[in-house]
Amino acid sequence: MTLMHEIETTHPNRKKRRIGRGGKRGTYSGRGQKGQRARAGRNIKSQEREALLRIPQKRGTGFDRRSKNRGRNLVVINIAVINRAYTEGEIVSPKTLMAKKVITRRFSRMPLIKE
Repeated sequence: MTLMHEIETTHPNRKKRRIGRGGKRGTYSGRGQKGQRARAGRNIKSQEREALLRIPQKRGTGFDRRSKNRGRNLVVINIAVINRAYTEGEIVSPKTLMAKKVITRRFSRMPLIKE
């Protein structure tokens, strides 16, 4: 009966080739042959990472508050409504718009005028 440590190779002069050792040892070190994946410093980004980077980040405190209140203090007024309420030469201002009841409450900015 032969034991494991007594088994000899059939080709004792042939040196075993160690593949995939990296650093000039073995054939291609597990990288295949030519191409982008075989080069050093390869960096192929996944599609999920690219999609994630396209989404804008929330920065600073009060992010949601700013976006919700963005258009609250603006009102759009049609020119036809202003022509009906004002005579020629009158000054259009937020105070006169409130007095003539074109707008119902005071806004911090001048209303947009739309045709």
